[in-house]
Amino acid sequence: MTEVLQIPDLEGEEVADGRLQQVPILQTTDIESMTQLNKVLSQRVDSSHSGIDISLLTSVIKEQSEIAEKDIGWSYESLQIDIAKAVYK
Repeated sequence: MTEVLQIPDLEGEEVADGRLQQVPILQTTDIESMTQLNKVLSQRVDSSHSGIDISLLTSVIKEQSEIAEKDIGWSYESLQIDIAKAVYK
């Protein structure tokens, strides 16, 4: 007969030297939103103190609303059909 091995539950149990096992703590960090990042960036763009002229760069920077694209739903089958139509035209 084959013996079934069991994995012991160590949470709260003592190890050989008397210490208690502890579950690792997951550390999370907050991610800033695009609005917050844009605000920080706009405050840092001032280059007058460094002597570098970035006016050309800042003149062509677009707002997020101008470059955001709408999500378009798709399925694997519809993608295959579209590819087949393009290949066999």
